[in-house]
Amino acid sequence: QLSWKSAKSYCRTHYTDLAKIENQAENQQVSSNVTTFAWIGLSRDPWTWSDGSIGSFRHWLVNEPDNKESVQFCSVFLNGRKRIRIRIKIHSNFDLTNQEMKDNILLQMAASLASTGNKGFNLSWSVPPTKLEPEDLNHDNK
Repeated sequence: QLSWKSAKSYCRTHYTDLAKIENQAENQQVSSNVTTFAWIGLSRDPWTWSDGSIGSFRHWLVNEPDNKESVQFCSVFLNGRKRIRIRIKIHSNFDLTNQEMKDNILLQMAASLASTGNKGFNLSWSVPPTKLEPEDLNHDNK
């Protein structure tokens, strides 16, 4: 993974420059080509594109730019289509193969995520829970 400065140098050597996003249509075009994140040509003091121009289009995340710890001088394009896998082990006497029970667990997890400010996410089971027999539950507690 390159730093912003290295990415700018690489793009200028092999292509033209880092991406410049000047309107919502270009923002959508970049979004459809970026899987997680990519450096863009916006840097600050004041915020200018790497070619020196000052653009008016800004599509910041909420509460950004905040220059956290006075070290945020470059821009990155983040695509919200991020996938995170969470492995959980549930010990319960309930039938976790029951669809209503699985849905309830996902609803509780969604509420927990939403309470921390996360939004626009989608939760699903990649491997549905299996029903443990009582002897399996006792074995784990030994």
